Amino acid sequence: MKALIITITQSCNYDCVYCTMRGFVYPAHVKSSTVTNAALIKWLKEYINPDEWHIKITGGEPGLYKGIDTLPLELSELGYKGIIETNGGMFIPKSDNFVRVGAWHKDKPIPEYYDVILITKNPDDDWRGKVDYCKSNNIPYKSLPFKNPGLHSNPNYDDPFPGLLNYGYDGMLCVYAAGQFKACPKRPAHGYGDGLIFNMDKPEPCDFSQNEWCSRGGKCTTLLGLKYFMPYVFDKKPEE
Repeated sequence: MKALIITITQSCNYDCVYCTMRGFVYPAHVKSSTVTNAALIKWLKEYINPDEWHIKITGGEPGLYKGIDTLPLELSELGYKGIIETNGGMFIPKSDNFVRVGAWHKDKPIPEYYDVILITKNPDDDWRGKVDYCKSNNIPYKSLPFKNPGLHSNPNYDDPFPGLLNYGYDGMLCVYAAGQFKACPKRPAHGYGDGLIFNMDKPEPCDFSQNEWCSRGGKCTTLLGLKYFMPYVFDKKPEE
């Protein structure tokens, strides 16, 4: 399988100092997306076979995206599967094939919209209390290790970081809402820059086996959500 990562908006209603995307995220009132559902779905139908790709919708906060109230439902009807990374504070509809991974942030209320709660073991946070709360209330959750964040580093998982091929994905393509296409971590020679995001004629995902940076296990956070939460797409069972 290949992974399509859609940064549907770069705006967020939170302003967390520990956010790994802090340097790339705008306040909630700033419009940071040129995407529309119609254009996105048209492009997906042409280039992204649901039998060959998994999708991660992320941000910013996807709940701020104008078309989020129907997008997961439309994608599910077309057979696409994946996850939506959210802080759970804004409405995102439940759908058959997309798992809402609600991160329970430090000093923030429990997510309101989620299918599974993500709890990082931040030593400055009462993560044990959050785990106990989820257990007591039969809430699906996953708790993960925490490391001090840094730009494009990975605060939530221990090193050494395994090669991305170990995740079962053989390629990845990233779509940025502000108008940039890129394969991560390298950019193709075409399709990068300002303008409409659907101008790339034949999107080429990064081939991990041919990319030295990925194959030696660089600290890339992009695929982690898919690795840990895609099982919920298929069986919807809480993990122990």
